[in-house]
Amino acid sequence: MKDGANQDQRPASFAGSLEAVIIGGHSYTKHPQHWYHDGSFGFLVEDTAFLLHGSVLSGKSAVMADLLSLPQPSMSLNASNDGILGDMVLNGVPFVALHDRALDFSNVLDFIYPKTLPLARTNHLDADELMGIVRFAGKYLIDDLKDWAVMELSDNHLILPQDHSSKYYLDRHYSNPNFCVGVIEFARECSLPGFLPFAFYALATQDWNRRQAEDILCLDQLSVDDRHRIQCGRIALTRAVVEKGCQRPEYGIARDHCEAEGCQRGQDISLWTNPSGVWNELLLHPIEELEMRIGYQNGGFCDDCIDEMQNEAQVIRDDLVSRLFEFFKLE
Repeated sequence: MKDGANQDQRPASFAGSLEAVIIGGHSYTKHPQHWYHDGSFGFLVEDTAFLLHGSVLSGKSAVMADLLSLPQPSMSLNASNDGILGDMVLNGVPFVALHDRALDFSNVLDFIYPKTLPLARTNHLDADELMGIVRFAGKYLIDDLKDWAVMELSDNHLILPQDHSSKYYLDRHYSNPNFCVGVIEFARECSLPGFLPFAFYALATQDWNRRQAEDILCLDQLSVDDRHRIQCGRIALTRAVVEKGCQRPEYGIARDHCEAEGCQRGQDISLWTNPSGVWNELLLHPIEELEMRIGYQNGGFCDDCIDEMQNEAQVIRDDLVSRLFEFFKLE
């Protein structure tokens, strides 16, 4: 997971301005887009200062409306009171500090101030940024934006679509164990269990022998119950694959012969150049391997047997995907 903005690692979207401002005795960087000189209210988020229009924020968020209705600027609240710092004023404009990520606040403002970022340009947001938007929009009750970000995560990032190769999709979105752990934490925090299955599947099917120690240590961020789910889910997934795979003649276990001329169904397998490797891959990465079977063509079987193999692989693949909640005990 990517870290939020800080003094040494500033998000690329903030790089357009390095203009500093002193507020409350501390130096902040003005946000390059969301510092409006006619703004009526300011926010300090990490090391970034935002100068905004109170009416715009109040119209989008009931939480922000309540926050902006507090007496200003002579408040004497302390930093532990819902993240607000008192006596923070610049040129008569009150500022409050939020305990959020500056990147998330900036991305949310891109939607609240639509002229800054037309919706047509939202495809630059990655999964981490969209999860940040969900967290921020949920916290401040910006429901329409939260719903949109959840849908984007579902359609393009965290849920495997039926018409995509799972290997490509999992490699693209779930190859990093730290990201998988972050998705699980996010799904738990935001009560979005639909994002859990593929994160657990990706962790359970990782080749940990090829991973660095820090990748393995990321599992310590999960609860004991979730770590247990990864192990139990791996066993349940393997059991289901063995039950299904042992019935299939293309793996050379079930001696189900075909009488068609030249078809090697039920004979010593020549369908695969490396039968044991194919079987091992089915056990290690069953969803990905089954999808390879769906589109496989080989002269070792007759056309009817090839069609049957492809159709059955699709059925088994879909069954495994539908049972991920069951395997990892997520319900």
